[in-house]
Amino acid sequence: MKFTLLTCLAFIISNANYIRESGSGWIEPYPEEYATLIGIENGFSFDTRNGEPPIPEDLKIISYQEGQYGYYLVQFKGSIRTEWKEGLQAQGAKIYAYWPYNAYLVGMTTDKIEKVKSLPFIQWIGIFQPAYKINIELLSRHDQGVIDAQLYPDADLAKTIEKLKDAGAGILSYQTSSIGQIVYLE
Repeated sequence: MKFTLLTCLAFIISNANYIRESGSGWIEPYPEEYATLIGIENGFSFDTRNGEPPIPEDLKIISYQEGQYGYYLVQFKGSIRTEWKEGLQAQGAKIYAYWPYNAYLVGMTTDKIEKVKSLPFIQWIGIFQPAYKINIELLSRHDQGVIDAQLYPDADLAKTIEKLKDAGAGILSYQTSSIGQIVYLE
């Protein structure tokens, strides 16, 4: 019993520099076959070795303007280590959320991209495309209905609501919390 406990503690301590975002705490690293996958719920999942999947042109950003703040998926070369996460943040990237697999959704200005790409632990970086954000059920619907739009925690809520109204949406309500903002619209 004592040996088993010490072995488990040694394993946990030796692997403590690996992290994977989770509300439940410790999770083993993903299997190696997932190391280059980006999982998108709505079907646009892809292997970063092969590039991004084909997406509709009206749901695609080719590039951000020089110096513009944008949103990116940044994939690491394996299970994320604490020092890798800190190294990414040290380059000026703001981490919003963990993204399967071994990636973060981050915000940064375009002048930070090359520095981030040059980090030895970064495998791939790509724009977080508008197509990746849309629920799969909405991609094929053309009728009216009630939906919710989740915004980044630091998004300009008033400006977003005005843009939605200008596009013809009816704003039903909205809420703000420490993890983000949600606008309910029709």
